[in-house]
Parts: sequence; structure tokens; C-alpha cells
Amino acid sequence: MAISIVKQPTPFQPAYNPMIISLTSSNVAQTSFQFVSDIYVRGNWVTRMKIPVNPDGYGVFDIHRHVENSVSFDFNPSDKYWTIATNSFATYSVNFSEEFRFEWPFYDNQFTSGSLSFIGGTTPLFNVGDEIFVTQEDNATEPGYSGYAQITSITMSGTYSLLVTNKPFTTATPVNPGTVSLFNFGLNILTTTQSTGELDTFNGVVSFEDYINWDWTDWEANNVAPYGKFLTNVPDNYKVGTQSRMWLNVYQADSNDVKDLMIESNKGTFRFTNSFVDPGTYDQYSLLKAGVGPYQLLTYTSSITNQGTASFPIIDDDTTEYTIYVKNQILQQTIASKTFKIDRTCSRYEPIQLVFMDKMGSFVPFTFTRVSRNTTSIDRKTWGQNYGSFAPATNNWNYNSWDRGTRTLDTVVNEKWVANSDWVDSATSDYLMELFQSPEVYWIKDNGTTVAINITTTGVERKQTINDQIINYTIEFETSVKNSSQRG
Repeated sequence: MAISIVKQPTPFQPAYNPMIISLTSSNVAQTSFQFVSDIYVRGNWVTRMKIPVNPDGYGVFDIHRHVENSVSFDFNPSDKYWTIATNSFATYSVNFSEEFRFEWPFYDNQFTSGSLSFIGGTTPLFNVGDEIFVTQEDNATEPGYSGYAQITSITMSGTYSLLVTNKPFTTATPVNPGTVSLFNFGLNILTTTQSTGELDTFNGVVSFEDYINWDWTDWEANNVAPYGKFLTNVPDNYKVGTQSRMWLNVYQADSNDVKDLMIESNKGTFRFTNSFVDPGTYDQYSLLKAGVGPYQLLTYTSSITNQGTASFPIIDDDTTEYTIYVKNQILQQTIASKTFKIDRTCSRYEPIQLVFMDKMGSFVPFTFTRVSRNTTSIDRKTWGQNYGSFAPATNNWNYNSWDRGTRTLDTVVNEKWVANSDWVDSATSDYLMELFQSPEVYWIKDNGTTVAINITTTGVERKQTINDQIINYTIEFETSVKNSSQRG
């Protein structure tokens, strides 16, 4: 008489994919049976779902819509070194119970301390104080024993159960069996009979094909090769400029598996250390974010230490690439290496650096270095008024040539941009599809100002070729906050 969880989400998985939980119970044959789930996120109750069993006798829940509402993203252009990705991550658990209309069979009644009681051979799934309805079989010799009653005590032994009611015992009867159920078709609820335990989720999503083969251990920081991976789909040898900002997320299931971010370039080996230690309460330090763009590594150096003979700057005029990876507290590698190429392509056009949240929740830059165009659309709301005024002294209607009959009530200025990329290779071409689909994109201007933008491109063809020199893209976007003008 228990719930069994047949399938549940992995210990760590993306929030925007299905989170399927399948379970069964020995009570599925009961009348009006259904499973009840209570969902908790970060230790707080979120919602309750009720699911009847399917024809195969299983309850199947998809809880991701309820969990994903508690997950968003972490973006702050000032973040450097290690920071906690608080909003990008959540713990959750689901407690399961079951409810149904339970009918308890009894085989006789008896006198118990002045009250009417019923004797049965099985355990009655009721509680003291429950309001019940007694149904004796046809031709009962004491029909008054049927109907409404209230339970005053329940006694159970090895061979029988005794259910005592508030009804007075009237007279002894021959054996009169029957059933007891909750009054007014009430449902019995067996609470917290099974739980998923605490699970982790993050602000990612993977394709239908990839989700079938999702293996959470691929992303977990661990000291066994091939190690864990940064939570990003950015390809290896991805090109970044010296002004590029980038924040990559990492996941640790145990404290201190993510300790040192290691950087290797032609100038040697450098590192910055994670000071966030998991306190054990809802694992809020399990997802961490590292600022690893060239701009951050060149600008924020006070907490970066050089190892051995390494010398600053980390990236100089001779640097063609740099590599990052993670070590744990005892200096074992736990996150696999990721290499980035330094792109020093000169352009006569204004570079437009966009930073976007990719499908694994990290924020990655891409700079459009070819020609860009800016257009401004103006939306005006006007109202008409009478012009001129009456002059009592002359009994004339006077007006000036500059009097206004139509006034501008409100002006909204909307700036739109069209930017073109330089040539990219096939791996970058595939990855840029995540930029076009991203819900969070920011434009970091040359002066360092960060502006939220909305991608307005409504369709894009993923270009594919074995020749990596003939692919480029055009993107259209607008600022997410519209500018206002003076009123007339």
C-alpha cells in the first residue's frame, strides 16, 4: 500500500525541457483514485497538481512549467571573477500522496463502552474525527446502524480492526456486514508517501534529440577525465576580440569542486579563486558564473594571480589564443578546457558587440564588424485645438500667424539597427542560431554602456558549407526601451 516512483528527472537538468515523473501505487484500483503532487522550489511550496492514473495504471506528471517559473538568468555587465548564478539555478522536490474514495468492509458490529463499533479484517484508512457513512448489506436487522456517524477511536490488532463511532449501541444483531466510507463522497488522502528528494535545475534547454540522451554527469564538475563541461554550447576556438565580455556558468554537485579558474596564454598560467563555499542549504552555490572574456581578463586583474614565471598582461599583442579550465580545492582539473581565438580583424565600420544568453544559460559575445545601419521611426500622437482668442475691447477674434491648431501630445522615438557579420566558420554559423533565438540580448557599446535590445529578425537560414570563408549573417534589432520627446 505504497507509491512507487518509476521514473523521475535526473539530479541536474535544464528547466525548459520536460520534467517527467511517472509513478504507480497499490491503490490505483480504488474508486476515484488520483495522485497528488506538492512541488517545492528552493524549499518553498509552489503548487499542487492532481493526476488520475492512465489506462496502464500509472500517473505521469510533467512539472517543468511550475519549476521554470522560479528560474530566470543572471546578467550584470560589472560582474567579474566568480559570482553566484542565483537566478539561473534552483533546487526542487516533489512530495507525492494519493487520494481516493476508500470503502472499508466490516463483517459485524458490537457494543464498545456504550457506543456502536464495527469490526473489520483490514486496516481502515480513516482518522479519528472523520465523518463517515455506514452502509449495511440488505436486510440488516438494525437499519438504524446505517447512515451518518463520526469516528471516536480506531483500534487495530493483529487479526482485526475496531472502528468506534459516536452512535449509541441499540441492540445486539445477527452478523450484519457492510462498508464504511467518508461522508458526502469525501476522498481519503494518504499524505507524503513518497518524495523525489532534492533535485537541481538550471536555465537551459536542449533540443528534442539531445534531451533523449541527456546525461547530467557530462556537465558536473568532476576530477575524472573527460571532466565536466562549461554550461555553454560555444564551440572551441570561438573568436573573441580584446573588448569582448563573456560569462560562462559551471555546476558543482559537491563543495569545492569548482575552486580555481585557470587561464593559459602565451604569457603563462594565471588563476582566480572561488570564495563561495556551499553552506548546504538548497545548494545556492552549486551554479557559479565566471567572467572570462578578454576585456575582463585585461581590465580586472586585482584578484588574478600569475603562476610561476607568468607575467601580465594575460593577453598581449602576440597572443593568438587563450585557454580556460577549472580545478578543485586540491588542484585537480574538474572542468574541461575551452580555447578561444583572439580576433584582431580591423574594420572601418563601427563594431557592434552583442552579448546573448545561449541555450545553456551562459552569456557569450559576438561582434558584428561589417557595415551597420541605424534608422529611427517616430510615432506621434496629436490633438486639435481652437486657435486665436476673443478680444473684448474690439469685439474681434484675434490670432497670430504662429498660433497652433494641432498640437503634439506625445512622441515616441524607436531606433532600429541592421548589422552584418564578417565571415564565420561552420561551427560558429551553427552556434549563432542561438543568438537569433535568445530571449536575452544586450549591446555593449564602445564606451562601455550596456543596452538591452530585442532581436526583430523573424527568419534566418542556417548557412552550411565546407568552405569556412563564405558564411556571414545579417541581424536586425531595436532597443528595448523607446526614447521619448518633449510634448507640444
